[in-house]
Amino acid sequence: MEILETTTPTDEILTRCEQLRAAGFILAARERPESLDQSRPLLKLAEVIKVDISHVEPDRLKQLVGNLRPLGKTILAEKVESNEQMQVCHALGFDLFQGYYFAHPTVIQGKHLQTSELSLLKLLGLLSQDADSTEIETIFKQEPVLTVNLLRLTNYQLGRKRDGNQDHFAAARHHAARTAAIITLAAASAL
Repeated sequence: MEILETTTPTDEILTRCEQLRAAGFILAARERPESLDQSRPLLKLAEVIKVDISHVEPDRLKQLVGNLRPLGKTILAEKVESNEQMQVCHALGFDLFQGYYFAHPTVIQGKHLQTSELSLLKLLGLLSQDADSTEIETIFKQEPVLTVNLLRLTNYQLGRKRDGNQDHFAAARHHAARTAAIITLAAASAL
């Protein structure tokens, strides 16, 4: 977990950082080379010290690493953008390296399911297992859009005229209504 150089080390922040370390988190303190304060309490709590090497001369970096090494922390060179910078930082004693020299960020594209679509998938799974109505009801309670679509379907079905033979097929109708509700909801959520 990275702690920015602008973070004020209040008692609350220091306590939370100690709790996070106790829970197994590795803390990384980000530092500005021009204003390194080795007495910062957050710097003492961190296991990794991140140094932005952009716009810093190698002599200053050498001095900086020399000042940080006695703290016994892992020193990370941040914003390494060339092989030359990486070689200089490696020679100066940095332990870790981060920057565009190693990789540029890539945008991962894909379809994100909307919450109602995820709920729809859950509903289909429940219906395929002939789940209890209370389980199905829970999904509808979590998704107002699905509930509105179900009400529309119900109102449509209630407004239709019924013939006398439908009473003989109550079980089939119940199953068909549940399936129709899902199909209608799927079609409506795609709009």
